[in-house]
Amino acid sequence: MSNKTKTIRNLRKAADLIVKRGYVKYTRHINEYDGAMCALGALEDAVGKYAHWHAETYCRDEILALADMIPEDAKQDCKQRWLGIPVEEKAVAYIANWNNCHCDSAEDVACVMRATAT
Repeated sequence: MSNKTKTIRNLRKAADLIVKRGYVKYTRHINEYDGAMCALGALEDAVGKYAHWHAETYCRDEILALADMIPEDAKQDCKQRWLGIPVEEKAVAYIANWNNCHCDSAEDVACVMRATAT
């Protein structure tokens, strides 16, 4: 299976997981194995690796793809703070900020994940 195919599969799986288990802000998981999760927690679950603050190592393709789809206004809060930081870490910050400050529901997150997977 190609990396692109895996990325698409994992983004779709993450979207389904966050809708099924529920959505949270400011934490990756309520209960790591079956509870509500944020966008990054759903990506970790979909990929099957739990990296916590180093998710970019395990979910790099998914994180970069999703970060590209996040609206520019959700990135603005992070841009000045993250000057000079590697692109993968910026992408994690963009996703966390978008999840915490710009989304209101699991469907908000899932919709962008599914659009990224097309």
